[in-house]
Amino acid sequence: YLIEEVLQQQYPEVRNFLVQTSILERMNGNLCNAVMRKSDSQDILLKLDQDNLFIIQLDESREWYRYHHLFRDLLQHRLKIGIVDDEVRNLHLRCSQWYERNGYIEEAINHSLAGQQWERAIELIQMPEIQGHTVRTLTILTWLKQIPEELLRANIPLYWNYVWALEGTGQYEVVEDCLKYLESNYDDNGILGMIAVVRASVAASIGDFVRTKEYAEKALSILPPDHEGVDLISGTLAGLYISENRFAEAEPLMKRNYEFFKRGGYIPTAVLMFTWIAIIAFLKGELHKAVETFQEVINLAGEHPANATHVCQAHHHLGGVYYERNELDLAALHHCKAIELYQPSMIFGSQQLDWTYLHYARTCIALGDINGALQAIEKADQLLDRSNPVQRARNAAYHVAIALSMGDEATVSRWMENLEKLEDTISVTLDCPESVLFLVDIKKGETCAAEKLAEQCDFFAPQGLNTMLIRIRIRQALNSSNADVALDYLADALRMAKKEGHIRPFVDHGMTLAPLLRQAITRNLEKTFSSKLLDIIEAEERQRKIRKAAMSTSPLAPGILSKRELEVLQLVAKGLSNQQIAERLTIGLSTAKTHVYHIFDKLDAKDRLQAVTVARELKLIE
Repeated sequence: YLIEEVLQQQYPEVRNFLVQTSILERMNGNLCNAVMRKSDSQDILLKLDQDNLFIIQLDESREWYRYHHLFRDLLQHRLKIGIVDDEVRNLHLRCSQWYERNGYIEEAINHSLAGQQWERAIELIQMPEIQGHTVRTLTILTWLKQIPEELLRANIPLYWNYVWALEGTGQYEVVEDCLKYLESNYDDNGILGMIAVVRASVAASIGDFVRTKEYAEKALSILPPDHEGVDLISGTLAGLYISENRFAEAEPLMKRNYEFFKRGGYIPTAVLMFTWIAIIAFLKGELHKAVETFQEVINLAGEHPANATHVCQAHHHLGGVYYERNELDLAALHHCKAIELYQPSMIFGSQQLDWTYLHYARTCIALGDINGALQAIEKADQLLDRSNPVQRARNAAYHVAIALSMGDEATVSRWMENLEKLEDTISVTLDCPESVLFLVDIKKGETCAAEKLAEQCDFFAPQGLNTMLIRIRIRQALNSSNADVALDYLADALRMAKKEGHIRPFVDHGMTLAPLLRQAITRNLEKTFSSKLLDIIEAEERQRKIRKAAMSTSPLAPGILSKRELEVLQLVAKGLSNQQIAERLTIGLSTAKTHVYHIFDKLDAKDRLQAVTVARELKLIE
C-alpha cells in the first residue's frame, strides 16, 4: 500500500527526494539540499508535511523533520534495490560533510562509516573533541568495530583507542588478543610499556592486585618518565595504594593522573582523580583545602551525566568535612543534597546511598534530631547488603551511637553484642562513630587496645594523616590509666586539631572526654580550644538530658511517637510479630525491634498488651 499508493503517486522528483533522504535519521532543508544537491528542499519538506505524507515535525518552527520509522524502512529498501552502491556512498559522504561543517561530529562519523569512507571516519574519530572522551566509550567501540581490522592495526594511536574502548567495556579476553598481536609484531619499548599499562588496568579491574602491581612496575621500568603511559599507570597504582590505605604514596600519583586527564579533556576520569585528591586533603587534616577542592570537583563536573556519581560523592564528603568542623546545618544540607541526587535512579548502587544516610543520621544526632536519625538509619538498613560483614558492622555501630545519644543502655548493650560478633571487620576508618570505637577499645582491655592503637598510629603518622591521628590520639588518651600519659596524648590531638578546627572527633565522645578536657584547661594545654570543646560537650549534654526528661516525664505528650513508630504500633495492635512487622514495612528485623522497644519506653509499657492499651487510652490508635 505504501509503495503503490504513496510513492507511485508522487512526481518523480518528489519520489527521488523521498528515497535518497531516507539515509537521514532527521533532516532539515539545508541538510537535504547538501545531500540532494538541490536548493528547494525546504519547500518539499513543507509540502510533505502539509500532505501528511508520513513525515513528523520535530520542532515548532518546522525546521527539523523525520520520516515515520516504518515508512523510512520501506524507503531504504527502495534505495537499496534502486540505486547503485557508489551513489549511496556519495549520499552518505555529502551528508557527513554537511554535519562536520555544522559541528555535528558524531553524526558525521556515523555517515562516514555508513558510506564506508574509512579514512574520513578515522580522521573524524581522531579529532580532539572525540578523543576528549565527551563521547561514551561504547559509542567509540561501536564505531571502531565497523572499520576493517587491517586499517585499525595500521594506525597505532587508533588501535590503542580500540584496545582502551574494549577495556572500558569489560571485554578483557578480546583486549588480551589485541595485546598479544601487538606484542608479537612490535619490539618498541613504548608499545611494550603500554601493553603492561593495559594489563595492569585489566588486573586492577578484576581485583587481581598482585598482577596489577607486577604489570605497573614493569611499565614504569620500560617507559621514560615523561611518557603518557606513566601518566595512565599513575592512576592505577594510586588506586592500589588507596586500597592499602597508603594515601601519602597515592597522592602524588593521583595528582599526576588528574593533570593528564584534565589536560587531555577526559573530564569524567579527571573528576574521579580530583575527588580522591580532595579526600586525601581531608584525611591529612586540611579541612579548608578539602572544602575548596570538593567545590571545584562539583564545578569541574558540571552537569554532564558521566560525572553525576562524582557530584554526589562530592556533596557526601562535603557533608563530612562540615560535620568535622561542627558546622552541622551545612553538613545536613550537603548530606540531603547527596541523597536527593542519588535517589532518582539508584544507578550508583545502594552502597553509596546507605553510607550517606548513615552520615546524615550522625549529623541528626549532633543536632538533637533523634527522630531524623532513626529515620535515616532505617533507610540505611533497608539498603544494607546483609551478606557484607563490614556493612553490617558499620550499621550496627551507628545504631549504638543513636542509642548512646538517647541514654538507652539496654539498646546500646544489644547492638554492642551484634558489633562484637563482627569486631574484626572494624578498622580505623571514618565509617564508624568514634564513641563506638572507644566502647570496642574498652571491651578489648587497656593493654590490647593500646597495642592496636599504637600500631595504627605508627602506620598513619608517617603519612601525615592528621584527621586519622587526631582520632587515634583521643582514644589513646581515654584508654590510658596513666593521667600524665593520657594528657600527653590529648595535647597532641588538640595541637593537630586546633588550626583547622577539628571539633567533632572530640565532641562525639561526649561527657566521657570532659574530665580530661578540664585537666587540659587547668594545665593550659591549648586552653582556648579545650574550653571551646568542653562548652560544646556540656551544652549538648544539657540538651540530651532535657530530651530524656521530656520523654520520661511526659510520655503522653502529643507527637511523642514518630510517624514510623505509629505505623509499627498499629501492626503491634494487630498482633503481628517483629519479623512480620519487618516484612510488612520492608525494614530489618533489628530495626523493627528497636521501634518496638522505643514504643514501650515512650508509653512506659512493660509488654505489647500494655503498650496497645495505653495507646488506645491516648487515642493514638483506634
